[in-house]
Amino acid sequence: MAAGICVVGGSVAGLFAAKMLAMKGFPVDLYDSGDLLEPAGRTLIVTSDFLKTPDCGFSFIIRNYIHSFQLISPNNSVNIPLREPDLVVNRADLVKYLLKEARQAGVRIYVSHRLITAVRTAGGISLQFSDGENEKSVCYGKVIGADGVYSTLARTFGCNGYKKVALLQFPVKLPRDQPSHVTRVWFDRDITPFFVWLIPETPLTGVVGIIAPTMAEARRGLEKFLGGAGLSQEGPPQLGEVPLPPIYPVPPLSWNPRDVFFVGDAAAQVKATTVGGVVTGIKGAIAACKAIVTGRNYRLIALPLWRELLIHSVIQRLLEQCGNEDYDFMLTSLNKYGLRVLSKYPRDRLFQILPLIASSQPNWIILACRLLIKASGISGIKPLLPSVSQERKQYS
Repeated sequence: MAAGICVVGGSVAGLFAAKMLAMKGFPVDLYDSGDLLEPAGRTLIVTSDFLKTPDCGFSFIIRNYIHSFQLISPNNSVNIPLREPDLVVNRADLVKYLLKEARQAGVRIYVSHRLITAVRTAGGISLQFSDGENEKSVCYGKVIGADGVYSTLARTFGCNGYKKVALLQFPVKLPRDQPSHVTRVWFDRDITPFFVWLIPETPLTGVVGIIAPTMAEARRGLEKFLGGAGLSQEGPPQLGEVPLPPIYPVPPLSWNPRDVFFVGDAAAQVKATTVGGVVTGIKGAIAACKAIVTGRNYRLIALPLWRELLIHSVIQRLLEQCGNEDYDFMLTSLNKYGLRVLSKYPRDRLFQILPLIASSQPNWIILACRLLIKASGISGIKPLLPSVSQERKQYS
């Protein structure tokens, strides 16, 4: 039986998992198809839970602190002060930091190595990589798949059927009325069925971004928004695609508990309501590491994470049914008790927030029921949660 652990993909989740396992004394190799020495940059906003990551000193890569969110609908707006500030970081800084930490922990890094095939054998997982000139085959006892939204490893094992949405950001100069400690989020169905944001990165600059079903729709929507807001693009676009986790009552079988463990975007460990995946991807990496170290079932260890992602996915499914009048209603009906809850708890703790919101915002519950009926179809209520047998069929 092959020994050692291979991490496929130098994503945030992949680098973090490699570092954690190496610190536990495991021999770890990490392969990435790109150049981790010059990672692609993208402005990210994360919750305060980011700083609570074990064995990491992320504080020095923080570019800005966000103390308030302004949510804006076509006819209303509301300010939500944050008890614990959100943090603005750049993905390139984060990847470089984790790369340095992984190397110091003893991880062997192979850049510009693209995974071609992966086969489960009696001796372990056989992987074939290409560096553009030569190919090599290696065999490992355990493999962590962290190679992103279009994971070759996940596709090889038939585990990459996630819905994807487009993300597009442009650097901009901040408007004169934009405080550098406030992030603004717009909900407008005429621009996108998701949302648009403006995140300050410095006192003078920030990024405007959008989520849309396709990249073409994202470009059209963001151009329309920039024109209406009087903003102009000040740098190259930051773009990508984000996987949305399926709505299943248990973690999908693609979170394999045996010898291949998917984390980060490769496992759609993303909050569907915000398309944020840094903190959740790290939590997935921690769960995978615990499963490897202890021999316990990955899906069971990751159950609290999946519970959070499931709630986000259900809420996003309902939000997709909203019209502009529904967005207006939600902001207008937000009372002081609901505002206090949203201010106190980071959005990475939605399991804690949901019962408090349900008790403090009864109008939102009524709206959610109406949206649920709308999402289920007029002719009859379809189940929002597919059965486990349906999920097994998809990934078998």
